[in-house]
Amino acid sequence: MNRLFTTILLILSSFTLLQAQDFVIKGRVLDASDAKEALPSASVQLFRNDTTVVAGVATDKAGNFRLTPPAAGKYRLKISFMGYETLFKRVELTTKNRVLQLGNLLLKPDERLLNELEVTGLAQELTIKADTFIYHANAFRVPEGSTIAALMKQLPGLTMDAEGNLTFQGKAVSSILVNGQPFLGDANTAMSNIVSDAVQDIAVYEKTNEELEFAGVHDTDKATVVDLKIKKEYMSAWNINVDAGAGTHDKYMAKAFASNFTDRRRTAVYAQVNNISENQRVDENGNWSNSWWSGLGLYTYRKAGAIMSWNDGRKNTDAGHLKFNLETEFGHDNSNYDNISNMENLLGAAGNHFSYQRDTQSGRNRDARLNGSMTFNMDSVNRLTLDFNYGYSDSRTSSTNNSSTYSQAVTFSVPEMGLIGSDVSDGLRAMGINSQAGKGFSSLRNNNFEANANFIHRFAKEGYSFNASMSYSSNSAKAYNDMLTHYRYFNDAVKPELIDRRYTVSPNGNDRFTANAGLDAALNKNISLSLSYTFEWNEGDERYNIYRLDRYAHYAQLWIPLGVRPSTADSLAAVTDLDNSSFSRRSSIQNSGRLNFRGVWEKFESSAGVSFKYNNESLDYSKAGNRHNPSRSYLDIFPNVSLKYKPIKNGELSLSYYLSSQRPSLLELLPLTDTSNEMVERVNNPSLKLQWNHSFNIFGRWFNDERGDNYNLFMNYYMNSNSIVDIVETDPLTGKSRYTKDNVDGCYSFYTYVGTEQPLGSERQFTLSMDGGYSMRRSKSQVGATGTKPTMSVVYSHNPNANMRLRWRKGIWNVSFNGSYTLSMARFGDAPQYNQDGHTFEWNLQPQVDLPFGMKINSSFGLFGRRGYADEIMNHDQWLWNLSLSQSLLKNRALTIRFEAVDILQQRTAEFSNVTPRMRHFTSHKCFFSYLMLHAVYRFNLGGE
Repeated sequence: MNRLFTTILLILSSFTLLQAQDFVIKGRVLDASDAKEALPSASVQLFRNDTTVVAGVATDKAGNFRLTPPAAGKYRLKISFMGYETLFKRVELTTKNRVLQLGNLLLKPDERLLNELEVTGLAQELTIKADTFIYHANAFRVPEGSTIAALMKQLPGLTMDAEGNLTFQGKAVSSILVNGQPFLGDANTAMSNIVSDAVQDIAVYEKTNEELEFAGVHDTDKATVVDLKIKKEYMSAWNINVDAGAGTHDKYMAKAFASNFTDRRRTAVYAQVNNISENQRVDENGNWSNSWWSGLGLYTYRKAGAIMSWNDGRKNTDAGHLKFNLETEFGHDNSNYDNISNMENLLGAAGNHFSYQRDTQSGRNRDARLNGSMTFNMDSVNRLTLDFNYGYSDSRTSSTNNSSTYSQAVTFSVPEMGLIGSDVSDGLRAMGINSQAGKGFSSLRNNNFEANANFIHRFAKEGYSFNASMSYSSNSAKAYNDMLTHYRYFNDAVKPELIDRRYTVSPNGNDRFTANAGLDAALNKNISLSLSYTFEWNEGDERYNIYRLDRYAHYAQLWIPLGVRPSTADSLAAVTDLDNSSFSRRSSIQNSGRLNFRGVWEKFESSAGVSFKYNNESLDYSKAGNRHNPSRSYLDIFPNVSLKYKPIKNGELSLSYYLSSQRPSLLELLPLTDTSNEMVERVNNPSLKLQWNHSFNIFGRWFNDERGDNYNLFMNYYMNSNSIVDIVETDPLTGKSRYTKDNVDGCYSFYTYVGTEQPLGSERQFTLSMDGGYSMRRSKSQVGATGTKPTMSVVYSHNPNANMRLRWRKGIWNVSFNGSYTLSMARFGDAPQYNQDGHTFEWNLQPQVDLPFGMKINSSFGLFGRRGYADEIMNHDQWLWNLSLSQSLLKNRALTIRFEAVDILQQRTAEFSNVTPRMRHFTSHKCFFSYLMLHAVYRFNLGGE
């Protein structure tokens, strides 16, 4: 016992002695041109004589830093900051002088930087440093009070689509960073709320995945990121942006965004409310934004949330590195949807049916989510990451549907109502097939939760690492539907009309557990190997109960309102649709693995591998008094290969091939027929085979850092073997369709894209961007009339397109001219009478002038037109005009009054065309507003220096 006590005492004494001999280096980094100005976020690194980094830290908001070397000795100190000359200093620590106070360290502005690195003629816009493209924000003009989204759209080589997705030189941008750290949350939240004035530079570069960086594994597919460099005066301050507006037609909007960025913490709080469909409005630069694509309808939108991230200042690979993220958001929106569709259904030799339909829908949705994560480097070789996600949603929807189907095309203004009502004309009755008048109410509640844990161990041998992860997710939902539909048939004497009134309840749930283990090994300096194994368990159940209330005579009435149902469970049970109500329980155990080789040379990178999936799954399914218990086991093997070649500076070419499959579900293979829909009968095919998908890709890009021009190329060929398609048989008398899935060969698609951006003239006042693409698809299916043999229908779709943008900047002027053209060609293999050539073209002029007294004027004026479509709702011209005027006031132009006019000519509409082997489909959505609005935008900082 005494010996044990003595040993413990010696260990504690040694630990105390080690703690007492910590070594510390302190200092403060300042701007040499202004010794009072600190340089926050400057990089401070400590090297041994052999250039090994032993410690590193970023300076705080006052420019201070503190390093803790592991031992006494001679070191080399390196201090760097973007735009300043790097400072090197030799330091020495001894056991007698354990604390070294360096005092103020002055960094000089690097006067040579622009001369050495800036692209000729583009010095005011772009700097290239190694493989990093640095855009200088003050060189681009956007309206006062604009957000980062407006600034992004001005940057050459960087493009943003309607949903806010960014691409750089043709490659997708994976994330938005703020001073090198992830912003967190939805990147669109950052871009649409942080004011552009807070940004000094925008850097674009390729970043290694943090997990791979810690593991010491070479990343052969680095992600392209956009890094926002926030101005020093905005660091440590609460940057607050408030925008409120009121307009004609009772339109309003208000949003507030407050963010605080320090070296180690990022915090944002935001709230927004509007009844202008969120992004369906003139964008931040005064140009029309086609963001209606992400939400077809009219919306009143409300959202509030908060985001926070924190890290301890250590590097991603340092021992003790700790960071966590937390995000929460609440939303409540109301929607109104109005859609008109015209469909020509092909029946083969039996002729065609022409259906006209109008759907309206209104509803509300409430949702909440909470996400969090934590990463901790337990030491320099072990890393643990934990994260969780929780989401809840609750939606309610009311809808109406009216449709009429004829044996030939009709031309009057409301064809969808032609066969509805009691006063149908004899002429329309003679052409009538069927009509449907329906209304419904539905509600849905959904809960989902997911938790993940990931562990990484880096071995002593360079390039070797082990990773393991586990995850669990659970989802539960319950949907209720009340539906009432009045069907009328004009050629069926047995069943001239039907009132279908039903109530459905469909609860479901799913649980999933996954465990994964992987090993990365560097076989030599060029070639490495990756092995991984994954175990996955899934179990879920779903109940679908249909109650046919129309079986009670007093419910089979059109005047009974929705929501009125029998009050007891027994009376509902008495009208259960036993033929179509069902219960299913699914379970599966999947074992999968992947073997992959990576090769990295000076100009080449390659990857080749194979993955397998062995699955055991079973189904317990009950319907129509019958119970089915199918099960199966199968093994799928998928190869993949990729090659990247960098023949010249800033240029690369990559090739890749991937194989995947689409396997019919156990339910689809059961010999069942679904007759729950009065107009659609679905028949399963137990002989359905596996579909294989082959994908070939070519990607290339090159940027000339002397002239500033860039070139991009992308090609994809996608081929299916045993494509799973629908055989469609339609009853010529009633219009009822019968769907049966089958396999066909010969379906494929091809897509290619080329683009370039060219600065013109010695002063680069003009910039020309051009791109073009061509897509081709071959699709096949079988169509016909019920009772006859279906025939194969083959459609070739060709879609060439071209786009051009010319921008001119000089003095107070910034003018853009945009033009685009798309040809939509459809060729039917055996029925040329259905061929279609649709043309879509657009041009617009976007002038912007920045007046010296704080006023900015932005406008967009142009023409959008269509020609050649088979349905006349598509063929028309639309003149588009938007206008924005802003005036900045107060100190630092903190207040901006902005007037905007959206779709002044009130001509903008949204129509789409789609051609398939069984139909030509045209649809028109009501999703645009025309209004005038006055905004007040106020920007201020709290707590800054």
